[in-house]
Amino acid sequence: MDAYLKKSDLPTNTNPGGATTQKLSPAITYKGRRSTQSIPLLPTVPSLSLITGKPPPSPVHISIPTLERKRRDPDFHLNTQQSKRSKIVSLSSSKPSPSCASKQKYEQLQLNFGLQRNHGSVKICKQCLMEYTPGKDDDDVLHERYHRTVLDGMTFSSYKESQILEHDHGADMVLMSSTESSCQKLMEVVDVLNKDLGGVPLSSEFLATCKCIFYVSSKRRILGCVIAEPLKHAFRVIPSDDVQNSNDVSSSGSGGIQYKHNEAVEAVCGICRIWVLKSARAQGIATKLLDCVRKHFVFGTTLSPSEIAFSQPTVAGIRLAERYANRKDFLTYD
Repeated sequence: MDAYLKKSDLPTNTNPGGATTQKLSPAITYKGRRSTQSIPLLPTVPSLSLITGKPPPSPVHISIPTLERKRRDPDFHLNTQQSKRSKIVSLSSSKPSPSCASKQKYEQLQLNFGLQRNHGSVKICKQCLMEYTPGKDDDDVLHERYHRTVLDGMTFSSYKESQILEHDHGADMVLMSSTESSCQKLMEVVDVLNKDLGGVPLSSEFLATCKCIFYVSSKRRILGCVIAEPLKHAFRVIPSDDVQNSNDVSSSGSGGIQYKHNEAVEAVCGICRIWVLKSARAQGIATKLLDCVRKHFVFGTTLSPSEIAFSQPTVAGIRLAERYANRKDFLTYD
């Protein structure tokens, strides 16, 4: 039902000050018909423009499109995530900035496998085969000392604590004693010869049961060494012409010799190590050392060359054993 309110229909009152006010119960006409029903009206509020003197602000329309889209579109969250992914892909596929591209450029200048040191790379001496760093004080001192030891031989100065067994044109064959200083010198020589021969380390307890003889030159340099140990049995080497493939055949040494381990032969002396300085080889020093062992290993008895057994000989050791024993089936042991 539509209602129309006429201004003339509103009863007025005149205040003593001359102001006119409208009553709160005007007559209302419903579609041309007049009604006497009174409807309370809100008091008239002066316009904001009349108070401030400025035109009223335009109405602010608040819209919530995101909420409306969520209501209308059930796949709103899925579409939003896909749009985010597309933005990330577009960002990653875009060309990097010049600053980023410059940071990713690398240039390999030098390979470093952990061997680099302060003053240069590690080198291997071709003569003494020692690894050292040229220009580093500690390495230079150690290399110089080891280089002299390998090429010229170690210095020998402990004659007072050793026994000279034989003389050889100014050189001496010296039997080392079991004193502390002699054992220390012996361990130094054994360390050098083990590196040269590729042998396993020998303990001081084992060396105490052996006879160790040095070949000392007139300049007091150790040019050779032989270490002999007592034995009870050994085995005959199978010559290379008669090599057999059998379960009772064993191999020994880096030279690849074979022997029958179930056919033991009685033996007295075994050569554990025999070594000659590289610069002094081919001078008969090894043969002189073996002769000294045969004469002085057992007191009052000289052993025959065929009674000497050799432990795990190298290729050069095999040639020495065959030549010294004058037979290819010389004695060997492990």
